[in-house]
Amino acid sequence: ADALVTWWGGLKGAVGLSIAMIVHFTASRGHPLEKTGVRFMFHMGGVYFLTTIINATFSSPLVQYLKLDAKPRARILAMLEVSDKCCQHVAALCQSAQGIESAAAAKAREISVKCREMARGAIQTSTDSVGGLGEALLEAGDYEVDLVGERRRVLEVCTRRYRSYFEAGMISRSACAALDHVTKDAAFGCDSELQRWSALGHLCAKLLRLSEFPLGVGTFSSNLSAEIAWGFAEAQKSVRETLPHTPVLGEVDAEVVGASAFLESLAVERPRSLQQMQVRHLAAIARKDTLGKIHQAAADGSLHADEATALEEMAQHIAESIGQIPWKSA
Repeated sequence: ADALVTWWGGLKGAVGLSIAMIVHFTASRGHPLEKTGVRFMFHMGGVYFLTTIINATFSSPLVQYLKLDAKPRARILAMLEVSDKCCQHVAALCQSAQGIESAAAAKAREISVKCREMARGAIQTSTDSVGGLGEALLEAGDYEVDLVGERRRVLEVCTRRYRSYFEAGMISRSACAALDHVTKDAAFGCDSELQRWSALGHLCAKLLRLSEFPLGVGTFSSNLSAEIAWGFAEAQKSVRETLPHTPVLGEVDAEVVGASAFLESLAVERPRSLQQMQVRHLAAIARKDTLGKIHQAAADGSLHADEATALEEMAQHIAESIGQIPWKSA
């Protein structure tokens, strides 16, 4: 379907029209190729006109006919899940404040029903297979499982976690790049079970073989393997918190087991690398919490902007100091 739309909507006339214009204006009056230039311009101008009028006009109906504009079922259900949680939370707040029969709580429940109706309509437009059974499942709170979409949701969450770990200083750029690369590769194979750790575990094992090299190469390789395994394991754990109802949690847990086993073996073989990883984690958490308190104080008016800036530098210094302390002392 994607290839068909690319073929139909491709720019078939722009390049040819440009070449025809070059030939036409180069072969001026009296030139032996004057008629050839006019012929080029006529034919390529016609192709350009027809592709613009016909192809461009029918591109949108073609996309709708092939259902390429439909939102994936997993994304619709994710929106429905979040909207339900928000409406239930608002209804609970209203009930505790105004009583169970309050107008605000009834309004929140009404909005929740409307969200379900919108989700049902979106699912019906995204596939022809949704019939009475599909609607019954939607009403009951159970849904047809879109494993491909759910796996992509997991990969999106993991990608965000890897980048946040890197921005917080918990993992290096090299570890983030390796995790990102494997995640992007996995996105092309979401029709089968997630097996990212098979590639990452192989990479970490190779890095450990280089840990005996001199001139800092061994230390770098050992630390990099610890960062990759730790970042991967922590990201999978956060998936359980972010997507507690996803049907692919079993696949995620299976990969966590492999990464955790590698970290346990690393703690025995290369304890210093794992300890350094734990210190960096502690320093990043300390920096995040300290900056949070400073920003909250500035928002409350307890601190001025210049005072908050000075304290932010202090928080950065504290985090750097923690990162330099041996793990047992930290």
